[in-house]
Amino acid sequence: MYSRDYLVRMIEQMTQTLGQLLGLKVERKEAQALLTINELWGKWFRLNSRLAGTLSEKDLISMLSVNGNVESVPLQMAGVLLKEEGDFFERQGHDDESYRRRVKSLQLFLAASENGTDKEPIDGNAHIDDLLASLRRYQLPESVCERLWRHFEREGQFAKAEDLLFEWIDMHRLSDGDFHAADAVAQGVAFYERLLSNEDDALEDGNLPRAEVLEGLRKLQTAAE
Repeated sequence: MYSRDYLVRMIEQMTQTLGQLLGLKVERKEAQALLTINELWGKWFRLNSRLAGTLSEKDLISMLSVNGNVESVPLQMAGVLLKEEGDFFERQGHDDESYRRRVKSLQLFLAASENGTDKEPIDGNAHIDDLLASLRRYQLPESVCERLWRHFEREGQFAKAEDLLFEWIDMHRLSDGDFHAADAVAQGVAFYERLLSNEDDALEDGNLPRAEVLEGLRKLQTAAE
């Protein structure tokens, strides 16, 4: 496992580096920024940017783990590096590379969330929101879309979860037809049934009042018939 002191030092260095990268964005020094990020991959994780960009999510998480132990902070920090790379690649006009880095960053932040991360010292939710904004013109992979709506449900952001749930169900309909989308619809029904167990205040805080939950449930139950 990473020692707490080591993680604290990494986070302090990351905060300083983000300030440096912001300056390079203002100065439009994208190549220098990408070199700086590559150095951090080596310093923090004994990887390089190219390798991190080509590894699958599973393999990258394995490389970031110590003796099989997965910790959220290293996942989030790697997610930050990928997110920053995505920004700089976009500024260079490399849209495909930017998209791949951002999706992989999103996967790492979701993995951290699934691992039970705290919101301190890195606010993964804020990074996820930023990534979704930068990826809004793309269709996300189906597996990522599913993980996102489940993430927002866990976080109590029920309206966001609902939007992504319906996007995920539509993906199933387009790729598999209505018959094979039945399982996705059933999971949507279960989502609304779980929400009904919440207090009204919690639903209001999640921007999905009980009346809207009931309406969404009715629509999916009708679709399942």
